[in-house]
Amino acid sequence: MTFYPSTLIDIAFNENATAQELICLVIFFSVFWAVTFSTIVIIVLPLVYDKPWLRVVSERDYERSAKKDLADLGYHMTKEEFIHWHMTFWPQTQAIALQHLFGAVICLPAILNIGDPKVCSSLVCVGILSEMGWEIQDLLKIFYKRLFTPTGKVEVPDFLFFHDGIPSFLDIASGRAHGTSLPQPSHFTLAMF
Repeated sequence: MTFYPSTLIDIAFNENATAQELICLVIFFSVFWAVTFSTIVIIVLPLVYDKPWLRVVSERDYERSAKKDLADLGYHMTKEEFIHWHMTFWPQTQAIALQHLFGAVICLPAILNIGDPKVCSSLVCVGILSEMGWEIQDLLKIFYKRLFTPTGKVEVPDFLFFHDGIPSFLDIASGRAHGTSLPQPSHFTLAMF
């Protein structure tokens, strides 16, 4: 089967899409978000790293909660290590916000009960599949970093190693509820977030 953008759109709005077709959408979103996140980080990181405002935010975050939270998790990081990590990870958090904004915006018609319920339901499903795609690419990135890089165990402590797997598996079950089988799309959408 050859895939074109129109094929993906047809699958997204097909009430009778098969699991295999939905998995194709998840794979598309995995690749899409991996490329998008990498591009955002490559562009944004040099623009913000070690800027005074980001350093102040990083220091404030460390003092307000991160120091205690890390200690509670048994993960020890000096203030300077945390600041470096925080400034390096900041562009990634902006990309995560963009991905979640995308999911929220395409669910708005269902939340507000605007438009055809079948279309609203399909958009909610696309939001879930997008989230699943992001979770899968993030989980693969975490596994790769943890298992195959010299600093993997430091950069990806045990608590992060299991962070993204559970939401992905929960989304799989809800992703099967597609088309008109969602009696109240707005309730389903809110449960997703």
